Amino acid sequence: MTQADVASRAGITSDTLSRFELGKASELGTRKLLSVLSVLGLELELREEGTSGSLDDLRKEHRTRR
Repeated sequence: MTQADVASRAGITSDTLSRFELGKASELGTRKLLSVLSVLGLELELREEGTSGSLDDLRKEHRTRR
């Protein structure tokens, strides 16, 4: 899927998505972010700061750091 495909399906412009990916978007907004994540088949998970997550989460984190 191209960036243009993702943007179109999420209901935003390619320019907006590009600026967000580059860290140059001043504000994307929660709805737009969730829409992009949905198009990509991803979810946003929020956790209380300082919580360690499950043992499986810690294993995944450890594997990605290698």
